[in-house]
Amino acid sequence: MVPEILAYEPEKLAENIARSLDYWVREQGRFSLGLPGGRSPGELLGLIGRKLHPETREDLGLFWVDERWVPKGHTDRNDGQIIEAWRAGGQLPSNVFPMPGSDEYVNPEDGAHEYTKALEKWKPGPLDLAILGLGEDGHVASLFPHHPGLMETAPVFVCNNSPKSPETRLSLSLPYLRQSRAIVVLVLGAQKGRALAEALEFPGAQRPVSLLFTLPSPSVKCYLDSAALEQLPGDFRPKS
Repeated sequence: MVPEILAYEPEKLAENIARSLDYWVREQGRFSLGLPGGRSPGELLGLIGRKLHPETREDLGLFWVDERWVPKGHTDRNDGQIIEAWRAGGQLPSNVFPMPGSDEYVNPEDGAHEYTKALEKWKPGPLDLAILGLGEDGHVASLFPHHPGLMETAPVFVCNNSPKSPETRLSLSLPYLRQSRAIVVLVLGAQKGRALAEALEFPGAQRPVSLLFTLPSPSVKCYLDSAALEQLPGDFRPKS
């Protein structure tokens, strides 16, 4: 199944996501939003934070799709950059759930177990929306090419021997992410555009993002900036 390919316009996308969050919180109450790491999602998340209705913040839960196994507050962690970016646009939701750090648990397996419980306690079932960044090797979260972690089935698992530093991470699993009610993949830059092109043309474990495209149930949309769009074969580009 080919995901929907769209041009990345941060203001427009943030408006659409904020409206959806406002709507679904009104309709169903608690809503779970999965967030990526890195700096590239910062602009989008700041805009969402600015546009979100104040009442939505009470029933919106922020979770992370992966995290480096380092102490809380460490500069290598994903959560600090993301929280800072959100706050640059507006007030944080009342319910923010960073993944555990290595200063809280001796064993990362205990941290993974506790985060699974946090997800279930906030709202049983899958994420309502997962926003993912795409790596230059086609990875999402800490789901790396041909890595044993692709076979994990628990909602949260310990990624050992990561090809990217640090070697130990916590990550949501592929089955858990694939159950998300909606998935947004941000593809920013030429190298990441090439990774997506390869995932679309040659899906498989060598480009893990492609493993999100195999089920018809979630709504998967990929948002590409101009540099990334130029890397796609014509058949995959959005129709103007």
